[in-house]
Amino acid sequence: MTDIQIRDRTWSRLVTLADARGVSPAKMTELALSEFLDRQADEDLLRRSCAAAQRSKLTMAAADAAIRQLRIKRSAESQRG
Repeated sequence: MTDIQIRDRTWSRLVTLADARGVSPAKMTELALSEFLDRQADEDLLRRSCAAAQRSKLTMAAADAAIRQLRIKRSAESQRG
């Protein structure tokens, strides 16, 4: 475990939130940091996805059509067994 310093105002807000949710301030801190890190990972993935989409030669309509056809194909295959 690592010791960290948190400003009093931030800690007070965190304790208030932890009390409202019925968890310890330490657990609330862990949850908040975990959610923040997950959100950062999601935003990084979105940035990479957007960059890849901009490099793609497909138009949005063509990509939608390709996905629609793939879903139709998969649905037909799953219905055949």
